[in-house]
Amino acid sequence: MKKLAMAMAAAGLAATGAWAGMQDRAKLTQADQVRFVFFAVLEGLHEDGVERGVADAIVAAPDPGYFVVKCPICHPVRAAFASYVPATGPYMEKVRREGLPKETLEALKSKDRDTRLRGIAAAVDRWMQRRFDLVNMPESERQEMRRLLKEGMKLGMSVKPPDFGDYCPSCDGANGVQH
Repeated sequence: MKKLAMAMAAAGLAATGAWAGMQDRAKLTQADQVRFVFFAVLEGLHEDGVERGVADAIVAAPDPGYFVVKCPICHPVRAAFASYVPATGPYMEKVRREGLPKETLEALKSKDRDTRLRGIAAAVDRWMQRRFDLVNMPESERQEMRRLLKEGMKLGMSVKPPDFGDYCPSCDGANGVQH
């Protein structure tokens, strides 16, 4: 729990509820987008019961790795993977869902970078869609969040190093781009 609080502080995330305080704002901010992505991925990792070793391998990958350092979408995705510690116990096991589709889980475990990139994109897409379905967000805020995610993707792609590859799995997943 201490590790999660430290990671959230480093990512600039409040330790309050995932959507707490956001409904009162006339316009969502980049901080709201970062918080939304972070909690979507962290909850997704937990609810789908992803093995800790899989998350660790993704975070610890050598350059070019799986995340664009200055990307406003990669940063919270990476922070969620780094913060993830599978909770165990009889009550925590009951909140698990069906788990990731077999092909997504195999892609996340793959040693092949391109395969793993596609797996990250598919998992992030799944978790973002789940988060959109979960939160009670008015349609105007959903549209604003989607606009912020598109802006984040545009910025992320503009700072992506040339040796990273053709796409960013975090940005594509957050924006529903399929591979």
